[in-house]
Amino acid sequence: MRTVLQRALNEDGWPRLAAHVIFAITDCLERYAVHRGARKLPSDNVLKHITELLQRVLNERLPDGTLLAVSVAEKCQCAARALRWCEQYAINQDDLGRNVFDKSQYYSLQRIYSELDDLDGILGAFETIKLNSTPTTSECILAFEANGDYSEALPLYQHSSEQKVTCLFLFENRVLFRCRMILRIC
Repeated sequence: MRTVLQRALNEDGWPRLAAHVIFAITDCLERYAVHRGARKLPSDNVLKHITELLQRVLNERLPDGTLLAVSVAEKCQCAARALRWCEQYAINQDDLGRNVFDKSQYYSLQRIYSELDDLDGILGAFETIKLNSTPTTSECILAFEANGDYSEALPLYQHSSEQKVTCLFLFENRVLFRCRMILRIC
């Protein structure tokens, strides 16, 4: 499962289709684990094995610290699934139950909320990043775009290597769309 997810991260075609099959399998396993857990058997080895398998697959991390399953779900346009897994598996807690800050996970949350057009989520993730570290250019761009501060985001595009061309294109299209909506020329 991990190998297929790793291939789906970098390749189009059958690896992405296979990733969707893995998503369906994990959904079934998660539902079965919930059903099996409700039975409260004293020593349920089947539940233990299913839980371990889900943990191994869904807790696999990339070199940058993000979860493999979350990144693949984003690539496969499954933003809601990516959000659920990011919230469920990526945000770790310490012994006292407090969230442990991991910048890569909060940036993943910020990107996913952006895909879902959730302004509060984007800004909440950005504020958490800002409170605990220095935000990167990409993180600032997402926050400015979410707020509609395109004039603030525009100079940052020059410093962002990963989004330089696409963000300028998106900026022009969003401004054009907003102007059309204001003028009702859709």
